[in-house]
Amino acid sequence: MLNQRISTRRLVQLALTSTAGAFLWRLRVIQVSAFLSAAGLGRWRRTLVASGPAGRSVEWPAVNRPTSRMRPGNSLALVTYHPEYHSFDPQRAINSLEAAARLGVGWVRTDLRWREIQPDGIHTDRKAVAWYRDFLNAASDYGLKNMVVLSTPPRAALRQASADRLNSWSRFVEVVVSELGHKCDGYQLMNEPNNPVYRFFSVQDAAVALVRGASIIHAKKPEARIGINVAMEIWGWRAYLKNILDLSGRSVDIVGLDHYPGTWTVGLHERWSEAIELADAIASATPGSPWYDRHLVIMETGFSTNGPFRDQRRQSEYFERLANVVGHLKRRSAKNTLLLGIYELCDWDSSAWLDPEAHFGLLNSDLTPKRSFASVKHMVASL
Repeated sequence: MLNQRISTRRLVQLALTSTAGAFLWRLRVIQVSAFLSAAGLGRWRRTLVASGPAGRSVEWPAVNRPTSRMRPGNSLALVTYHPEYHSFDPQRAINSLEAAARLGVGWVRTDLRWREIQPDGIHTDRKAVAWYRDFLNAASDYGLKNMVVLSTPPRAALRQASADRLNSWSRFVEVVVSELGHKCDGYQLMNEPNNPVYRFFSVQDAAVALVRGASIIHAKKPEARIGINVAMEIWGWRAYLKNILDLSGRSVDIVGLDHYPGTWTVGLHERWSEAIELADAIASATPGSPWYDRHLVIMETGFSTNGPFRDQRRQSEYFERLANVVGHLKRRSAKNTLLLGIYELCDWDSSAWLDPEAHFGLLNSDLTPKRSFASVKHMVASL
């Protein structure tokens, strides 16, 4: 009798455990947790193998550039490209820019990393600036506008007190604007400041950083587009966004959303309805509202091909579904306004195991196209 009770109890426990596991799997909690672990390891690996732009700046004169400026692509679309995935190899960067032009987008979004431009938080690395200048010039030659992301502080800045860090930030923005601003058409100030992985200011200081950065940029280039992006995967993202817009006034005109259904989103639904609701709030906003006169952009979205059940076909299908979402947003947006940002142009390492951040590309790490390249090209052409 005792053995029977024990067996029954174990069967019940097994059934409950299996049910809970199935529920969590259905909600994608287990998958996202595994991806977070793999991404953390991958980020550590990338740090170990990363080489900066300064050491490769002398290689730019040898690259094959377009002989004449190419026609601009669709100004409603951008694609993110990370030159560090190619160890800042200028020829690989050129080949990637050529692929972006073939994709038909009007913008390329690239990090101008604070830690590369001012490694010690004070002195400017002239060779790193030279590398970025050649890259931005090359993007323009391919008919691409440059959306630059100012983020990734050096460790020295992270050790500073709040006021000192804000002053260092202002000096960094001033260097970028004075040295590279003539080729920067749009600025994203910070990256996902609501995300604990990337955040380096409190929300109050982030608002001050936006105000200071926008003032420095507009003093030099009044027509430059300035934006901020938030991660929709972080709980409370909309409240955070409203708060920082309230605190920073009219500093930014672009409100960017980063969203990764099928990769980073926990839950049963893709939740694009939340982005559409925000688009409606912006479209109907009146003066005095934090949403008034803002332009909503999907700054980052994509699908990682990082597993056996997450192949190129699934990635292509994701972008085909995304086309419907973009259609809804376009109908709610002003004309000629940046609308869609694809993350990203190429894989960091197509052979990496499980790490989603290594597999978001429309191109493999050897720059051969995935199936989704054609799907996105068709979507961009239809915008």
